[in-house]
Amino acid sequence: MDGKYLLKRGRTWYVRFAIPYSVQDIFGKQEFVQSLKTKDFQEAKLLKHKYLDRYAQMISIAKKQLGSNRSKEEQLIDCGLMLRQFNEKNRSNEDTWNSDVLESKLEELWGPEVAHSVLNGHHHDYKGTQVPIGIVEALKDAYRASDPDTALLSLMKDKFIEVQKRSLKEYTCSRKLMNLERFIGWYGDKDIRSVQKKHVSEFLSELIERENYAKNTIDGILGDLSSFFNWAEGSGLIRHNPVTGVSKVIPRPKGKSINDLANLPYTHEMLQRWFDHIKNEPTILVISAVALYSGMRLDEICSLKKADLDEDCFLVTNGKTGSSIRKIPIHKILIPLVKGLYDSSSHDYLIEGLKSYHDDRSHYVGKIMTTRRKQLGFEKRKYTFHSFRSNFMTEMDNLGTKLSITQTIVGHTHKNLVRDVYSSGVRIERQRDALNRLSFGEIDNLVNRINFIYI
Repeated sequence: MDGKYLLKRGRTWYVRFAIPYSVQDIFGKQEFVQSLKTKDFQEAKLLKHKYLDRYAQMISIAKKQLGSNRSKEEQLIDCGLMLRQFNEKNRSNEDTWNSDVLESKLEELWGPEVAHSVLNGHHHDYKGTQVPIGIVEALKDAYRASDPDTALLSLMKDKFIEVQKRSLKEYTCSRKLMNLERFIGWYGDKDIRSVQKKHVSEFLSELIERENYAKNTIDGILGDLSSFFNWAEGSGLIRHNPVTGVSKVIPRPKGKSINDLANLPYTHEMLQRWFDHIKNEPTILVISAVALYSGMRLDEICSLKKADLDEDCFLVTNGKTGSSIRKIPIHKILIPLVKGLYDSSSHDYLIEGLKSYHDDRSHYVGKIMTTRRKQLGFEKRKYTFHSFRSNFMTEMDNLGTKLSITQTIVGHTHKNLVRDVYSSGVRIERQRDALNRLSFGEIDNLVNRINFIYI
């Protein structure tokens, strides 16, 4: 579900795009908001791209008109980029053209005295005012930017992303763009041929030490940089990919702090508070109990039909992977509850009365459960519906249950290639035996007391 840049007002979808602070004065507002004139979410996802492209172009043009809103150094480099566009179409121009324009811009920005110092300060007999090295470097960058034969990282980045958009999803392209801009911001907008392995290593090492990024995050950034330089190598811009071998020389990323983890299992005290808090909400109570004693996902529980019961087992018939489609023994504590649900439901679904949103029966009940967690003071993202699943797997592990059994029950892909290829799976009897050993103390008694009359 890609609802990014979309806003719903009443029943109509709008596209919404934030305007960078630096150019908000030009447009006189903080964001673009435009009606897509449709009530259909899928259609809105397609229509938004036309407007997003238009907004990006408008903002790009506005940034070029910023003038004094950008730093003087940036304005000088912008002038170099403007010259580049001209030079690419007029290759016969003399080099003095670039010098005349850039020196004129230099004087306009800092005044004649500073411009004179920048242009003449390198002479050994110069006795004038010394200027900050940053201005000198900006002029060098502007000259490089004006040269069509110089492959600036920012320009190569744009070409790379343009190619990637043909085959990758919007989210993936946005992530690659963000990581590339992060590297360019650290290294500088220099010629792509100047990037060496040590530069990439230093960049990633700083992220690990300063930001304490986890291994998966670093691997993601590393992968995005590698794909960019692979493209550059294949395009003949560079001879070797500077990212190759970097993973072997950077520090080992630290694990995330316990405070950063998501979907943690509830403590026993939290489980008691939860079930006490929802005791007068039969539907929430039932869904929570099934999740805790089966490890099932919210959408799997809400999608269960009466026809999905077979020999005291739940049948999960849809999922993201092949492992998600499975047969789960019903815990002995849940059997009376499930029987009551079956007998009381007058429709095809096992749990009736759930309001759907775009055929998703878990949408609204998920929002209600989020509100209940907030009322109890459970930390957002750290404790979620998925925490029931974490409790289930944690307790199964504490009981010494074989990992293959737990993975089969919760629908996780087995990491053992031999098992995946040659095994037909864990027998349902072994799953049932392992599952029925599971206990959550006082919560067991509470689930046994559920009154089906109110379901």
